[in-house]
Amino acid sequence: MTVLAEEEMTSIVTASVNYVKSVAKERLKIMSKMGISTMQRTKEMPAEDRA
Repeated sequence: MTVLAEEEMTSIVTASVNYVKSVAKERLKIMSKMGISTMQRTKEMPAEDRA
């Protein structure tokens, strides 16, 4: 087992965070193209428009 330097660990963590953010962003884009609203958007809509 190798010991990674602090700089390498920071790089790995940064890459992981960026990956998760990009996957979430793309998933939201796909959902919106399919017409699937998010809970946040649903909560912003007036009650009469949700039906």
